[in-house]
Amino acid sequence: MKDQNSDTLHLVLKHQWYDMIDSGEKKEEYRDYKWLNRIINQESPDGFLGVDDNDNLVVFGELMPRHKFVTFHRGYTSTTMSFEIVGVDYGKGRPEWGAPEDKDVIIIILGKRMKRDVNQKKK
Repeated sequence: MKDQNSDTLHLVLKHQWYDMIDSGEKKEEYRDYKWLNRIINQESPDGFLGVDDNDNLVVFGELMPRHKFVTFHRGYTSTTMSFEIVGVDYGKGRPEWGAPEDKDVIIIILGKRMKRDVNQKKK
């Protein structure tokens, strides 16, 4: 994963989830609460996400993403695609999109797909 101060979050996906996002079928990505500090700006005065004694996610206020973009990697290959991050949320995700059925997760809400990878240099 890249530097936390970067505008882009890099996530490696299994081929199944990558292909569903690529086709437009899947519009959000899920991560366990262990990803809190990589996904959510915990220094934002507007919101904070934490974990209680039973490992349940609890939120205070409006959550702000740490990054503006997410680049998905299809497994450990050079195949990537990038999206704007329009928001983050938490709760139960859709199991058919890869979310666990029995616990809350961080939900990365995807926006517009970038015409090219945000990390490619202009020619």
